[in-house]
Amino acid sequence: MSFKRKIIHFIHGLYYGDAQYYYIQALNKIFEELNYYAQIYAENTNLENEQIVKKENINISKNDVLILHYSNYFPINSIAADYDCLKILNFQNVTPPIFFKEYSLELFEQTSNAYKEFPHIFNKFNYILTHSEFSKNTIIEHCGQKLNHKITILPLLLNFERYKKIDFIAYLKKKFKPYKKILFIGRLYPNKRQDLLIEMMNIIVNQKNKKNYKLFLMGAALENYFIKLQKMIDYYSLKDNIVMIPKIVNENDIYFHYQTADIFACASEHEGFCAPLVEAAYYNLPIITFNQDTLKETLCGKHHYINENIPQNYADAILEFNNIFSKSKIKNDNCEILKIHQNSKNKYLDFFKKILK
Repeated sequence: MSFKRKIIHFIHGLYYGDAQYYYIQALNKIFEELNYYAQIYAENTNLENEQIVKKENINISKNDVLILHYSNYFPINSIAADYDCLKILNFQNVTPPIFFKEYSLELFEQTSNAYKEFPHIFNKFNYILTHSEFSKNTIIEHCGQKLNHKITILPLLLNFERYKKIDFIAYLKKKFKPYKKILFIGRLYPNKRQDLLIEMMNIIVNQKNKKNYKLFLMGAALENYFIKLQKMIDYYSLKDNIVMIPKIVNENDIYFHYQTADIFACASEHEGFCAPLVEAAYYNLPIITFNQDTLKETLCGKHHYINENIPQNYADAILEFNNIFSKSKIKNDNCEILKIHQNSKNKYLDFFKKILK
């Protein structure tokens, strides 16, 4: 097959199993449909395939297309910005530095530098893709209205086909397990506020004496924040009621944990999109989440929102679950969410057909 044009992704880190990996794979399927050949340059990766190119083999002409996946302050950002070709910046959003001040000086300085470089980097791109109105507003706040015409909002591209595996063992374990399983999947980072969920469990288990609840937290961890979470679990004597898995969760584990969960709870205070919310909707889970702009946007205003992000409010919602959710509400809310997000591929096709003429 002869291809019209080459598209090359620039990204700082790309690892099998993380959200960016699946997003780029889904994008590349779209490019293949449009008869474009995709390559990937990642500064750090554990992948080895025909799409991965090494730095010394990068060859970009004026007719090629470059996509920078921007998530923080990295040398790759300015390198990508200086190429003379059609350039697209895919903005994942950047966690505000304040969240890292107590836990990581390196990340505090890195995210601070990211916000400072926005006006210098973003202006060099022809188009800017982002995944929420919240992220668009972040760009405009730091770069001004002059970039407004370059920004397009598209939902995160999710491959729902990979969620279709049915684990009958998981089904049986969910049906017969002796406890209620509360789940949150996402990096163990301070902006995700897993500490609030642990405080919530202290209220449920120790103060309300509801011992038949378990909280499962999983995702790559920031060391000092993870240590804090461990100390909280020890302090509240919650080892039997909280399970933490501080690593990227593989696909089979994701299927299992979604299929055995009863409730998905999210207390995150900063997100660019939050794909696990849509995954939870796919597995028809009831969702309790903080009323943050991006979270509400991702869930299309459905499910149950916590207006004041304090542990007591989450505990009350969990314990009042039967009064808040009915089976029909859960099903209808999740159908509405999936209907919108499952159409995202067509939106991407329309966008790229328009700009890749």
